[in-house]
Amino acid sequence: MKVTITDALEGKLNLIKVRRNSRDIHLNFPDFLVIGPQRTGTTWLCQNLRVHPEIFITRPKELYYFSELKNGSPRPLVVRRAEKPGNLRRPREYLVSKAIEFWLKYLMVRDYEPDELNWYSNMFSTNTVEGKYRSVRNLIKYKRRIKFKMAGEGTATYAILKDDVLREITVLNPGIKAILMVREPVERAWSHAKKDLIDIPGRSIEEVSDEEFREFLLRDEHIERGMYSSIIEKWEGHIQKDHLFVGSFKDIVQKPGELLRSIFRFLGVEDRAEYVGGLSKTVVNPSSSYAVPDRVRNLLEPVYEEEKRRLKGRFGF
Repeated sequence: MKVTITDALEGKLNLIKVRRNSRDIHLNFPDFLVIGPQRTGTTWLCQNLRVHPEIFITRPKELYYFSELKNGSPRPLVVRRAEKPGNLRRPREYLVSKAIEFWLKYLMVRDYEPDELNWYSNMFSTNTVEGKYRSVRNLIKYKRRIKFKMAGEGTATYAILKDDVLREITVLNPGIKAILMVREPVERAWSHAKKDLIDIPGRSIEEVSDEEFREFLLRDEHIERGMYSSIIEKWEGHIQKDHLFVGSFKDIVQKPGELLRSIFRFLGVEDRAEYVGGLSKTVVNPSSSYAVPDRVRNLLEPVYEEEKRRLKGRFGF
């Protein structure tokens, strides 16, 4: 969507800044956000939404803009993460990593200011290589021109945004929609730990001490990511009624096509079976295959016991 930045609207923003003259300007802003949390299937979801010809998903899918508003870093978090040695040293991902590195360094860092909306707005422009490629691909595949109707991004840390940030998001787009994915909390936490402590650094499970796992799993922000009822309550307190979609990781495994088509309907784009591609049955962004150790389950079950009881009827945890 396009948001018109006026003096009155800018006066309602405390965290988000806009670079402009005295005149009103029009900036791109997302119609929807995939808010996470981590290890619930959001990478799979965004890659599959990108298949739909009426949906524009940014590249990369995670921009971290709203998560970084208060940090003031001179370089985008998505750039800093891509440059971690562990992300670039695995041979099978070398070419993809270098391509991402090029994209981030030469296209994203340009004009970046951590709290300025202008940089974020540029990521949703369809008048780019990505937008033009998608348009041509759609024309070839579907034999007709199809306009983008919805634009979004998917940053997994948005699930736990603070209230003051959520208020500013809805100032800029009162009708914004959000997609939250949920997964059994202990399984989600363990998958998150495996990814960050084993897979990304390229370590084996034996190289990670019990204390290191414990410290990671019991951080407040990591526990918060599994408290879905609180996340739902917070987001529903800011966005319009029925503008939050809650999907289950279980459905990605058991009925991916049905899940995608329900999200198409939620977003208000065409619900066609042909827009569910073969990627829907593909595992995306997997973590290592280590099962949840008993010591980890014994550590986390008491933490999430009440939350699982609260959500059992809805999600079967």
